[in-house]
Amino acid sequence: MRGNDYNRYNGLIKWYTGDEDNFLSLTALFHTGEWNSSDQIPLRAVESGLLDEYGAIDDTTGGDTERHSLSFKSKRTEGDWVFRTEAWVGHYALDLFSNFTYFTDPVNGDQFEQEEERIFAGLNIAADWSHGLGSLESRSTLGFQTQHDWIDDIGLYTTNARVRNGVTNVDDVYQGSYGIYFENETRLTDWARLILGARGDFFHFDVESGDNPADTSDDWDAIFSPKAGLVLGPWNETEFYLNAGMGFHSNDARGVTAAIDPVDALVRTRGAEVGMRTRAIEGVSASIGLWWLDSDSEFVYVGDEGTTEAGPASERYGVEASIYWRPHECFTFDAEYAWSYAQADVGPGEFSAIDNSVPHMASAGVTIGGDYGWFGSLRGRYFSRRPLLGESSKTKSRESIQVNGRVGYRWENLEVSLDVLNILDREDRDIEYFYESQLPGEAAPVEGIHYHPAEPRQIRANVTYRW
Repeated sequence: MRGNDYNRYNGLIKWYTGDEDNFLSLTALFHTGEWNSSDQIPLRAVESGLLDEYGAIDDTTGGDTERHSLSFKSKRTEGDWVFRTEAWVGHYALDLFSNFTYFTDPVNGDQFEQEEERIFAGLNIAADWSHGLGSLESRSTLGFQTQHDWIDDIGLYTTNARVRNGVTNVDDVYQGSYGIYFENETRLTDWARLILGARGDFFHFDVESGDNPADTSDDWDAIFSPKAGLVLGPWNETEFYLNAGMGFHSNDARGVTAAIDPVDALVRTRGAEVGMRTRAIEGVSASIGLWWLDSDSEFVYVGDEGTTEAGPASERYGVEASIYWRPHECFTFDAEYAWSYAQADVGPGEFSAIDNSVPHMASAGVTIGGDYGWFGSLRGRYFSRRPLLGESSKTKSRESIQVNGRVGYRWENLEVSLDVLNILDREDRDIEYFYESQLPGEAAPVEGIHYHPAEPRQIRANVTYRW
């Protein structure tokens, strides 16, 4: 068994003044950490006795990271107008060593290093105001958003025991985005509200390649996304809703500016949702919704190769339901369930399940206790089996059931508690993949399941002091 030797330090300083309608706040965050990691391991190595379930083929993987940020928030209310501002700036660095295929290179091994350091900054500004639309009550929102990332020497290197022996790629990347959005909600009748919205987004990508001058380039793209929603009710504390609209996802800047097989900067998505929410029963809040999401393409950045691959179009749909019950101020029960199906368009009239898409998910929990005195909670989480390689039933993951509990005592400023994680001590798997790898002594790569085990039953003590 290999220890993670995880060392982490977190810090938070927050200043706040004002009330719910008018306030200013400043928040400073600090995080640093370093660790060893076992990554996922091949099932065949565990079954043969070559490896302990908590061991590692390569015992030099791991990494370190740090993140520092300063953020500002404000809200100002003047009559029917509300002005909101949020701004942030920060620094982030990561140095990560991984090895997923082990020894397809029998001499040097397959370990690789991903390194990056970036400065990021952003700004959100929005104004809400109430107004009439003819004889109808109406409220509108106008906003502006921008995000910028300056990334120096984002690199991918081949390594052995964390010592570099080759360079796959090294780039300097800038990515900036600007978005303007508008939303209007109008009450058509006592039982009907119409929500209309739209946003326009502009992205700029600039890449300076340190290993392939042909990939040094810049590009930009813009996209318009309309949205609409209709809410009917409430009747007996119950309302129905319908939402539909267009969206997008952006792709890795290095794929956008690549000289060979560049990918689209922005990819169109379309979605819709219909559902119901109710509080018809006292103390109970429940909802159910059916949703659909369609994407023109799913591009994937392949980290161990330093390339961006264009995937096929995809379609997803599903159902989500939740219920929250609070019969007493010291007792709460909640439960959530989701079913979804994801398929990729792999050819004319041909579809295949998307790898690692989980069809069934559920969670539930009970919380007991008030602001002071004894308190406790019990929570469970369930993930069903999922496809690891298309539709094949032979390459599906295990199901996962995790149950965690907490008990503690609260004073005015002090809280002590005891957590029990994985109460059932199940041998679940946090992640599972199906791909080729090569172990020491194997003449060629072998296909199989690779996984990372869930942690066994643990007990943790916590002490929290507030002032």
